[in-house]
Amino acid sequence: GAAQGIGAAIARSFVEAGAGVFLADLDREGVEKTADELGVMSYVLDLSNRTATAAMVQSVTAQNGRLDILVHAAGGVRGQTGKPIEEISEADWGAIFEANVDGAFWLAQAVAPRMKKAGWGRIINISSGAGLRPSLTGIQAYAAAKHALVGLTRQLSLELAFVPTSLAPTPCVLRPCFLRPCFLRPRHPYRSRRTAPPGSYVTESRRAPVVESETESKSESEEGKPPPRK
Repeated sequence: GAAQGIGAAIARSFVEAGAGVFLADLDREGVEKTADELGVMSYVLDLSNRTATAAMVQSVTAQNGRLDILVHAAGGVRGQTGKPIEEISEADWGAIFEANVDGAFWLAQAVAPRMKKAGWGRIINISSGAGLRPSLTGIQAYAAAKHALVGLTRQLSLELAFVPTSLAPTPCVLRPCFLRPCFLRPRHPYRSRRTAPPGSYVTESRRAPVVESETESKSESEEGKPPPRK
């Protein structure tokens, strides 16, 4: 979801930090414009398509030799507005979940084996306040999908916590008007207030660049840093 907004801002921050960045979005014009501005490569695809998503991840890995960090910022309401539950069609419901949840799952499925093999990785899923409470949009599917995205990330974190790697999926719930990341902490024993080892979340809400978190802070130990490029 790097054609505009939060996704584009995160991509720009990574480029400024010296990372090798690849963009993807369904909006060809938007993602190609952002890619040209940043001097990086872009892909145009529907992330809800499992085959296309897996092919993109394979292409990125083949070109770059590794894939350390995945940021999923795609989503939205797909032009819908709030209306009574009895008026919601199957297509309305499905479109919101395809946009907000399916792509996150297929991306994680494609990158997780590579990160496991490398022994390091970060999966960051951008959700919203609608993932914690009712949505002000009034769109039932949007609130449900954002809750599902947070739940998916928690489940992946628990699953991957038992893999002998430094692999930490993290849900980032943004308050768009302030761009203040708020990291969630699930109720299991692998949590920490100050650091975020695999399987844990940070509760602290603070003003910070969008792509910064306790898991990626400058005070992070050597164990939490990606392995050197070979």
